[in-house]
Amino acid sequence: REMIFGKVNDFYRENSYQRTWFSGGLEDIYGYYTLDIDRREACNIAIASVGMDIADNEIYYPNYDRIIIIFAGDRSLSSCWFDGYASIGKIIYPTQDGDVLLSFSAILAPNQNYPPIGLSDYVINHELGHNYGAIHANQLDCNEFSVPNNNVCNHIKYGDRYSVMGTSNGGVIPGRKSYHFNAPHKDLFRWLNNDEIITVTQSGTYDVSPIEFNEISLPQNRIRNKIKAIKIPIQGEDLDYYIEYRQPIGFDSNLGNSEVTNGALLHTQDFYYFFNLRFGYDFFGTYLIDAHPSINNNEIVIKPGQTYRDEISGISITTLSANSEKLVLSINLFDSVCQRNDPEVIINPSYYYGPPRLVNYNARMINNDNLCFPRDLNFRFFPYNFLDLFMGSYNLQNDFIYSNNYANENFEIIPYEWTPTGNYTYYFNYTDRFSNIMAPFTYNFYEACRDGTLNERCSTDKPLYCENRRLIDRCDLCGCPESLICKPDGNCEIPREE
Repeated sequence: REMIFGKVNDFYRENSYQRTWFSGGLEDIYGYYTLDIDRREACNIAIASVGMDIADNEIYYPNYDRIIIIFAGDRSLSSCWFDGYASIGKIIYPTQDGDVLLSFSAILAPNQNYPPIGLSDYVINHELGHNYGAIHANQLDCNEFSVPNNNVCNHIKYGDRYSVMGTSNGGVIPGRKSYHFNAPHKDLFRWLNNDEIITVTQSGTYDVSPIEFNEISLPQNRIRNKIKAIKIPIQGEDLDYYIEYRQPIGFDSNLGNSEVTNGALLHTQDFYYFFNLRFGYDFFGTYLIDAHPSINNNEIVIKPGQTYRDEISGISITTLSANSEKLVLSINLFDSVCQRNDPEVIINPSYYYGPPRLVNYNARMINNDNLCFPRDLNFRFFPYNFLDLFMGSYNLQNDFIYSNNYANENFEIIPYEWTPTGNYTYYFNYTDRFSNIMAPFTYNFYEACRDGTLNERCSTDKPLYCENRRLIDRCDLCGCPESLICKPDGNCEIPREE
């Protein structure tokens, strides 16, 4: 109770500028409950639902919006691979009192086999961030380039070490810091009012205050700029640059005089999750962008006198000055150099003729863009018409295509046993914000069994016989392999010695 309604509550109050907090008393704490799960297997992602179901007799879930489950597991075991997990946003959960819209977080509690650090406020804050709709705070590593373009960029999961949704301290739980949520996630949570975030649509000079700044904590006679974040739409994209300024205030006090407090910190949304946002999801991850990757790994912000220039999107950001009160920026918008061209999709094989069997396909997407942001992939395949529908399974990588680069996708199709013979035309569809490409391929099979044996013919693999597209044993028709004899049931056997 002290952790949730104390330190965790303080963290969310500060981050949300007094707009989000948690309340509850001893009457809102239930358990402990004993589950029928071996402790060595306690780190199972089903443990939350199992625990919630057992507690359903005691808890009236319609009274709650957020459920936090503390469970004991052995983190020293390889099977216990996480410190917590959570629902992304709220979900509809069935209870004895009807379906309830709520979020849940499952938090691993320490035990004698785990370093005695107590419950981690970082883990709880992180998982609750998922409950509010945030995916992870990542980093985009584009080698020696700061702007994603022709080069292949690496997605570094949890790479934003200055956000609670990323990982500080090299991923080790003891010592991880609950730093403030970054600007795009605060915008997602609607913690930034219209007078606290500005969308830049024209060139000019802009001031931004530290993102930790809270008017309530200031003396009444102190006047200060309220802008805590700057948002710059990226031309031709459903993405934005976010600029924020960090200072060692409150939960960010541990930043001290690190380099991140000396200039503008730059983010954009995670391309993949933001693509899903277009279809109604209200969550996404973020990317921390290294403004100066060619200098060194620690020079990540735009310091006074430095410029971040994105020729692709037509955006230039220069830090003019920085002090404990504010950051002053010059932002210049100019024409983008990006040239979008439809990608080419090649299916191999484009035509199959043979018996009804599993067929492996490869789709190769060649990106013909010139100097543009990455494309995000969305693949599917479907029949030409309803009568062409048969079962198919496929694997999707959900990776990015980069300018002047390509991506491959492998998938397979397996017909039902009762599927009539003939031609079946399918389309492999690649779609994103800019293109919708349909690549046809044809599956034509004749009356035969899966090994290619024609119907009512013997297979080369004795004693198999193809009957109604099914292989059966018929040694009376097809004979037996050498040294074996035919049995009355159609199988072959080794002759018995007299």
